[in-house]
Amino acid sequence: MPGSKPPSHPITSAASVLRLYWLLAREPRFRRICLRLVRNILRTYFLPQFFRKRGHVRIPLDMELDHLVPFDPTWLPCYLGFVRLWIGSLGWLHLRFGDRALPEMESFVAGLESLFLGARKVFAHRDTTVATRPGPGPSLDSLVIHLSDRNSFCFPSLHVMIVRFNARRMAASIRRLQGPGEDFSAEVAFLEERSARIVESIIHVKQHSLSDIPAGLFLLHALEAEAGAEADPEAIRNGDLRFLENLFLEAGKEAHGSRLRAFMRDMYHHLHRNRAKGRDAHEVLVDFLGKYREEVGILLENLG
Repeated sequence: MPGSKPPSHPITSAASVLRLYWLLAREPRFRRICLRLVRNILRTYFLPQFFRKRGHVRIPLDMELDHLVPFDPTWLPCYLGFVRLWIGSLGWLHLRFGDRALPEMESFVAGLESLFLGARKVFAHRDTTVATRPGPGPSLDSLVIHLSDRNSFCFPSLHVMIVRFNARRMAASIRRLQGPGEDFSAEVAFLEERSARIVESIIHVKQHSLSDIPAGLFLLHALEAEAGAEADPEAIRNGDLRFLENLFLEAGKEAHGSRLRAFMRDMYHHLHRNRAKGRDAHEVLVDFLGKYREEVGILLENLG
């Protein structure tokens, strides 16, 4: 199934995006928190991709299952829509609930910052790439991706971590802010649906390997547990598994989709089993990358 342009919705509307920019100008405290986030994104993710030491090595993540999802440039607008998704989410929260939402928004931005800081603990030890990513195509979307992203630090996927964090944190904020009788189930469903499509897009445009998806969910689970997230860790884990079961369900690709989902589910369980031995989540991921071909080979062999 070809990708499609992200649908119009109040959460990702121009009004929601502009509201966030207006708040940045109006609220000094909120502006400071957002500027700190931007600095850490540059420091931990973008700049290290462009300034590397001599002899820098990147681990190629490509495996046979990735080839079951061919490169499809129609998914590029969906892929690029993930920034507008979380920016619009913040703006919409204030449009709907006013200044009561500011503490929730500040907590959201601080939580987003923790994702970059947490992922950097893996990136600093092992850099990764998708070697089969095609060169820049004729479209502006493709050019933007290649100019801004050197296809490094793929594992774990920050795209996955951010969109799942966005969906869960927004749902929790809405529950705390909504009044009696108010129903925002449609908005929560929209955020869930967009997170699934964006996660699929990272495979369709070859910015990530399938292994990056369970790795991202695993690290996000660990970071939320450490931060004392509102949901029970076991509930989050079950939610991750349900999320994986809703990926790659396109008509005509049932057999491939079942195999892709089985691999991601098995890898997610495998990472959690290793962490259950009392190991740090970052250490689990770094060690997995250190034996990447062996680890992936065993998981693929178990698929039959």
